[in-house]
Amino acid sequence: MDRGRAGPGGREPQPVEEAVNQVSFEVPGFPLRFSEFPEPRDLEAPTLGQHNAEILHDYLGYPPERIRELEAEGILHRGER
Repeated sequence: MDRGRAGPGGREPQPVEEAVNQVSFEVPGFPLRFSEFPEPRDLEAPTLGQHNAEILHDYLGYPPERIRELEAEGILHRGER
């Protein structure tokens, strides 16, 4: 038995989903399925720094000029897809 896919006690099979973040790997899936959401979820993980500008601007109030300065100084990394 593939214990990485086994449930509690190694007995019950668990759904396994594929996540993608520059490499592809398997992660345990959510064991319940709902009729309102029949399609599998997109499990593409964000890249390092992908949301830095959004967080700094939208939640912390940084002006775009300051964010660009921090990126130019190498303090922030912008991880685009």
